[in-house]
Order: sequence, then C-alpha cells, then structure tokens
Amino acid sequence: MKLEINKIINEKNIKIEESIDFSKDDVPFKLTEPAKAQLCFEHIGDGEIHVRGAIEAKILLTCVVCLNEFPVNMRIKIDETYVPEKENAQKNREFTLNDLNEYTYKENYLDTVEIVKDNILESIPSYPKCPECSTDS
Repeated sequence: MKLEINKIINEKNIKIEESIDFSKDDVPFKLTEPAKAQLCFEHIGDGEIHVRGAIEAKILLTCVVCLNEFPVNMRIKIDETYVPEKENAQKNREFTLNDLNEYTYKENYLDTVEIVKDNILESIPSYPKCPECSTDS
C-alpha cells in the first residue's frame, strides 16, 4: 500500500493494519504465511513522518550447520522517521545516533510493503541455527 505524504500531513495520524504476501515477489526470504503489519504514521513537522508499530512474520530460515530449513516466528518493532530528501543534501556530513533510524523519501508517498520488507531483512539473523544445532554447542 502506498500512503500519500499529503494525506499523512493533513490527517496528522494514520493507523493501518495490513497483511502482505511476498510469495510472488522477488525477496531473499520465505514466509510461511503473509506478514502482518500494524503501523502508525504520524506527521511530526517539516514533512517528517514518524512510523511506529510492529510486524509479525513466520519466516523459514536455513540452518548454517545442518542446512535444514526451520520456521521462526518474528515480532519486529518499528520506530523510524522518514524525512524528505533534499536536493542539496550534504554528502560528507557527520551522522549522529539519531540518524540511524532516519530514512529519506523522494516521491510523495511511503510504501508500506517496502517498509515491511526492509525491516524483515534487517531482522534476519546472519548465522541462523535450528533448535537442534543451537543446543549442540
């Protein structure tokens, strides 16, 4: 779903619940069922949009030890700020700790599918181990 920035600014606060099926998309993960997202979009001034909420996803991971697939229930908390991309943004500026949860948007909308996909990707462990292999240590 694409939410128009102007709609978020005018309504100040928009809450959505969405079920997103990635089975037909080219994504580097497998879900056992569509991901469920509960997101709140809030305009906080100067075109900045604060997004908070949660994503629930049942993902299939491949164990790095035995190479078997195993399911994992993920609950991902969202707390991000989107700011309009500036044409003359400084490329060599120093980033602060607050910048880690700040993203930019170019168009006049935020894509909830991209937000959910990016957060699932960031939450996948680098070296997943199935329950059997994680107890063998």
